Amino acid sequence: MPTVLFDIDGTLIHSGGVGQRALLRSFEDLTNKKIQINPLFLAGRTDYFIIYHLLENYLGGYERHKHERLLELYLQYLAEEIAKSPPKVLPGVYEVLNSLRDQGIRLGLLTGNVREGARLKLGDLYSYFSIGFFGDEEEDRNMLALKARSYLEDEFWIVGDTPHDISCARAGGGKCIAVATGHYSRHELAGADYVLNSLEEWFFYWH
Repeated sequence: MPTVLFDIDGTLIHSGGVGQRALLRSFEDLTNKKIQINPLFLAGRTDYFIIYHLLENYLGGYERHKHERLLELYLQYLAEEIAKSPPKVLPGVYEVLNSLRDQGIRLGLLTGNVREGARLKLGDLYSYFSIGFFGDEEEDRNMLALKARSYLEDEFWIVGDTPHDISCARAGGGKCIAVATGHYSRHELAGADYVLNSLEEWFFYWH
């Protein structure tokens, strides 16, 4: 029986930029500086990678204590941003998750979000997933797929909305279903095994 590992932002939910706002607030708290971040830079990256990039480029270099403080502030502000503007579950998500669960398929997360960030963003959806590979474990997202490969006995699928999800699946020897519900078009996601306009099309492909 395969395992299906889901990305979060742009795949299961539309977060409305809560993560980016929380990150920018955290950075401003630490530095008293305002910066802008291109959403495409964030898409498909791990939180570890993003924090490393910010510290290297704007805060005098990476140091573990800076990383921990920025992450602490980020989770604090993320909870506040979510309370003000809760993420929206994307079309087809509950139907797909319920169907897979009823089939006895193991559901997991493979996401650039840190574990606590994933829990905050997903709310009640978080309970669907029995395993997870998170962005506080590795800077390189592809390493998460290699961890999944070493942990899982059977084949696995990664479901995501960016080219990073596709390359991640390939790095770990998995298969990929891409959904064009994030920042990327179907054409840009053509390297996946299947490309869907949204998860509402899942049952045309999954049997």
